[in-house]
Amino acid sequence: MLQCVVDREAVAVLGGSALFEGIPLRDLARDTLRLGSARREVPAGRMLGCAGDPYRRLIILVSGRLVATLEEESGRSLRVAELRAPDAVAPGILFAPDPRLPVTLTASERCDLLLIDRSTVLELCRRRPRFLANLLGLLGGRIQGLAAALRTARWSSLKARVAAYLLEQCGGRASGRGTVVRLPHTREQIARLVGAERPSVSRSLTAMARDGLISCRGRAVGILDLPGLEREARGG
Repeated sequence: MLQCVVDREAVAVLGGSALFEGIPLRDLARDTLRLGSARREVPAGRMLGCAGDPYRRLIILVSGRLVATLEEESGRSLRVAELRAPDAVAPGILFAPDPRLPVTLTASERCDLLLIDRSTVLELCRRRPRFLANLLGLLGGRIQGLAAALRTARWSSLKARVAAYLLEQCGGRASGRGTVVRLPHTREQIARLVGAERPSVSRSLTAMARDGLISCRGRAVGILDLPGLEREARGG
């Protein structure tokens, strides 16, 4: 269901997006209404688009969450990202020679989306230099992140990748000895995320436990030596 309405609540949410940083809310509301945008609701569990589908409108989350996955021919899927309001979906892909979704998008909960035509994005860039600077900054940051991920995948040891995964799951909550984190993934899923086999991941966790960095009990991981775990993630 599409509707050409952008209410105050939606504008307030978008005001927190990196794309619209520094743009007054009243100007944002006027631009999105005058230049052309649409709203869409997606129920939980609904697939929004498959990898390879054409991507001609910039999608911005007003509320809810989208899960991005890569699908294998064998039927297995790899979860690569979770997008939350007010994230923008693949803004760089919109300007590719053949703009197509690089991942499959599924709503993990009910989502409210703002859809902005490519021509409208270009007009926003022309009218508002701050929007253009924000867009270029976002694209540059994602390129840097991809380069860092490639370096990690190529040169880091498996233990370093597993340690980095554990730190990511802590989300800044680990402040010292005794912090316990319940992992959202199984060992098999962790192995896919770090590009390894399940037994190798288990051996890495066992080695870190033996070194006194962590304790493991099922999915519950205790952080015993945070500085040591951070050193391990940096490659020792």
